Amino acid sequence: MRLAHLSDLHLGLSPGRDALIVRRIEELAALRPDHLVISGDLSQHGRESEWSTLRTLLHQNGWFDPARLTVIPGNHDLFSFFFEDFHSGSDLYAQWRRLPRTARGIYRYGREEYHQDLERFHQAFAGSSRDHLTLQETGAAPFPFIKLMQENIALIAIESNRLLPQLRSNTACSKGWVDLESTAHILGHPALQNRTRILLLHHHLVPERLVAQRKGRRFATMTRIVNRAELVELLGSFRIDLVLHGHYHEHEVYQIGAAIPVVNSGGFGRWHLIEIENASITIHSLESE
Repeated sequence: MRLAHLSDLHLGLSPGRDALIVRRIEELAALRPDHLVISGDLSQHGRESEWSTLRTLLHQNGWFDPARLTVIPGNHDLFSFFFEDFHSGSDLYAQWRRLPRTARGIYRYGREEYHQDLERFHQAFAGSSRDHLTLQETGAAPFPFIKLMQENIALIAIESNRLLPQLRSNTACSKGWVDLESTAHILGHPALQNRTRILLLHHHLVPERLVAQRKGRRFATMTRIVNRAELVELLGSFRIDLVLHGHYHEHEVYQIGAAIPVVNSGGFGRWHLIEIENASITIHSLESE
């Protein structure tokens, strides 16, 4: 099985960026991998119009099918009230004038608003999300979930964007937090027995000190998973064969814990193709022509 991994498309950022996304999806279609994973930040502002444009593009290239596509949300897809204000255009004065409104939004944002945004994303891409195994008993947004694939492969998606109890301690809307209880529950699902297990999340798992060396301490603090250490320890207690993520805009392969390979496709100039055969995993780094 061949699995293509993209992340951080940020559709709607600029016309030039959008043109690159069109070309990237067309290139992928020409190579005909079996499945496409997009690990968050599909859009720049979390707008319905951005998602609609991407859905159309995926339909046109034969991807919008649950057997061929898995998507999860990034922080740009969920916290639209923030990214509408501070990542729209180059008018810094206009952004400054919107600051009080955005500050009120951050202060008031809680569990209810988060679940509403998560459900909005889920409904926008419901056509790619049938036949999931979840912990939910209703039709609500299914995170975490398992998608069983051919050749005894399982995709396990967890949600890393929420920071509890409220968003006020995440003023840039970029930190992550993972519900360890539901993650442990889904990782212990009996359907995962004797399968190659690929974990999907949006936020990166690079140690904060290394990100600080590369990008500065402020950036590292703003983009980290708050309970990263606990999550890595949890993953080490289960047999995870591969982790796919984005968020941190680099293109790299690294390891966590007990030699669990991690693929970061957040650097949009390139992407990864992963070949899986008889539980053996080969990772290829590819660049757009």
